[in-house]
Amino acid sequence: MNPDEWETIRYACADADYTIRLYNKFNAWFDRYLPRHHWIIEAIESPAAMYVGMMKCNGILMDKPFMASKKTLCEENITAYREKIDTITNGVEVGYNAGTVTS
Repeated sequence: MNPDEWETIRYACADADYTIRLYNKFNAWFDRYLPRHHWIIEAIESPAAMYVGMMKCNGILMDKPFMASKKTLCEENITAYREKIDTITNGVEVGYNAGTVTS
């Protein structure tokens, strides 16, 4: 979208307005039912997001062979954990986000 066009500006403003409304609505729910949520956001997620943004903007140096070996290890661990979950749940298929899979 062209940032100089009215429709782009209107869209960005509407999106920002909707986002802040949802933020306030959901924070009220979290404050009531999960009061430690703010601590998680402020102490863990926000600082991490700042560094991720800096890395996205500036780029990062990476050891590709090392990361590939870690990927393999993670895939092996995921397989082992999924087998344990399968044993515990007697075959109930669990999705990647720990939600049950429905067809």
